[in-house]
Amino acid sequence: MKICPKCDSQNANNAAVCKNCGASLNDVPDLSDVVADVEQKSRKPAVAFLCAFVSFAASASKGLLPLESEDVTSTHYILYFIGCAVSIIFLVFCALLLRGIFKKKSIPAIGLAAVLLGIVCLIMVILDVLSLPATIADFRTLF
Repeated sequence: MKICPKCDSQNANNAAVCKNCGASLNDVPDLSDVVADVEQKSRKPAVAFLCAFVSFAASASKGLLPLESEDVTSTHYILYFIGCAVSIIFLVFCALLLRGIFKKKSIPAIGLAAVLLGIVCLIMVILDVLSLPATIADFRTLF
């Protein structure tokens, strides 16, 4: 849909002149393209928050595994390693979606929440990576 700059009437996307006043619509942008672009950009912070949340959940859920007990099996360690991988992958997705968010004049609240949760997840992932050598050594003792 194109809006006439002269009389503000709505016209078809392919209209060259306004149906109401006859003004030229060649330089008028199609509103559906603009709306689609705005909707796409507004989803990025929400998807980034979702990725950060999944990363957080994957990191936090590893704490439920009984790696320190005598009943530990190789399955527990495999789940631990999968949790580490999922956490890292979704943290990378979050970072990619949040690129350039601070270049905007106003940051949406969900974007700010995604950034804060992403920072927490980054700290958790760093701690996971630092503990991996000891966890791998423990895993090897099972065999």
